[in-house]
Amino acid sequence: MSGLRYVVNDREYERLHDYLLKQAPRPVRKRAVAPDRYGQILAAGDEYHAATTRSALRVFLTVSAGLKSWELISSKLLSRGKDVKSSTKPKVAYLRSPAFRLAVSLSSILYLHRILHRFFLRLRLRLLAEKAEQLRKRYPYILKTLTSRYAPIIGASLAGLSLGIYPKEQLRVTIAIYVASRALEFLYNALDAEGYMKHKPSWLGSWCLFPLAQGQLLHAFVFDRDCFPKTYGDFMLNHTPNYIQKRPLTVSSTVAWPDSYEIVDALAEMARLRWPKFISPIVLPNYASPLPPTINPSISSVTSSAHPLLHTHPLSCALLHPASPSCLYAFLTHMLQSSTSLLHLFTLIFTALSLPNYKVFLATPLSSLNSLSARILKTTFIISSAIGVSWSSICLFQHILPRKFIPRWRFYLGGFLGGSFAYLDRKSGILTSTSMDMARTSADSLWKVGVKRRWWRGVKGGDVMLFTASLALIGCVIERNQEAVGKGWEKWTMQVLNGEKEMGLNRTIKEENMKEHQDAERVSEDSQSGGEDSNGNSTAGMESSDWEEVAGQSTASMP
Repeated sequence: MSGLRYVVNDREYERLHDYLLKQAPRPVRKRAVAPDRYGQILAAGDEYHAATTRSALRVFLTVSAGLKSWELISSKLLSRGKDVKSSTKPKVAYLRSPAFRLAVSLSSILYLHRILHRFFLRLRLRLLAEKAEQLRKRYPYILKTLTSRYAPIIGASLAGLSLGIYPKEQLRVTIAIYVASRALEFLYNALDAEGYMKHKPSWLGSWCLFPLAQGQLLHAFVFDRDCFPKTYGDFMLNHTPNYIQKRPLTVSSTVAWPDSYEIVDALAEMARLRWPKFISPIVLPNYASPLPPTINPSISSVTSSAHPLLHTHPLSCALLHPASPSCLYAFLTHMLQSSTSLLHLFTLIFTALSLPNYKVFLATPLSSLNSLSARILKTTFIISSAIGVSWSSICLFQHILPRKFIPRWRFYLGGFLGGSFAYLDRKSGILTSTSMDMARTSADSLWKVGVKRRWWRGVKGGDVMLFTASLALIGCVIERNQEAVGKGWEKWTMQVLNGEKEMGLNRTIKEENMKEHQDAERVSEDSQSGGEDSNGNSTAGMESSDWEEVAGQSTASMP
């Protein structure tokens, strides 16, 4: 039984006993321990440490199994039709693989956080109970720090340093940025609940993150693509059919045609050249070099057939919409073409997300269908407008701004204008999660751009320190106002980290009350029977270490 306590708790053992052991043969049932007896065995030892070990072990096994399953799925299913030689990776020993190190890192964070949290809780309780006058006189600031209500939270957050076990890859940076963004979100909720945001303008909200992130990401996509997520770039290019010209079916395969990224690189070079004019080879067929020498000559396949009315217009217009001399007509065409594909995409996404709420749909089908349709149409319009305005603003700024005025920062302004369509979602909050994801992606991209351009220096292990500080901030916010975190999985995760719950079957409040009542009755019976336990040992007095054990488990509610 000493090893089983690190595998299942009393509630899980009770379920196993009810559903599995009752179906076992009679000799096995006779040898099986009763659930009440198993609960007494757990209570006789350090149940907190056993629960911590169980939770950490389950995190390790869950993460390992999940990563291994994803590796099999990606290698067997997602790699079909691809070159096998290019998709194979060199084999690495399992103990050195990123999957194993990630599982060890996350389980270590959970284990150390629970252990440190209990240690600092007990230390704070003991210092408060003993009223350490000598320590107060000699080290007043240290004592004040250790007896603070936030000391256990900040001390336990040192477990976040275990994130450094995982190698420094993009996933580790993403985890740190995600936790930091959620910490700032909870801090904002706490400040708002305490009235610090009562003078905030009514239009200010999370939607403001969308235009700021869109502007930064578009600028990085054009000039610093190595600091930009490729998936987001592919998404924009795939839904920009009217501005990023694809090879027509009528063009021979022997004719050189620029790909999507070469067109974007040509736009970046035009910005560096401060937006040169377009010289149409149809109007001036004898002109020696219609394109500047630093621009990729492959785009001549697009610009050479541009409309003659674009002659002396900006070269970007001939590259983005060569078949139409009107920039407004090109924008309207984009809206019609991209909205169709985006409408299909968001219909599938929102329909899949609404499946868990099928009972509500069956109860009120018309209102549910109406709200679902409104979400799909609004999201399609906002995303399509954001992408279209981001590209069409290049032509807009050519007409309203001087040619040499902020030639590069026009991409940021264009992305900001495109993202401003999120203002339409300021009340419904459909794109709140999208705005937060965009903000996280933009923060990661901006930091990489700053390091690349030497605006600031990178800090070794900075993502681990950011993760640790974010854990401390989340814990402090929960200690001050638990409602700021809500009642979702975030609150449950912090309860597991703080030792209030464990990963597994936890007893409900009703079951806990019944268990406490049974324990109280058992204690009263033991006291009436002479103050001896089952081994004949006296229980008339408890030592101070036992009282500290009880107090250490009940100080979570101490102010």
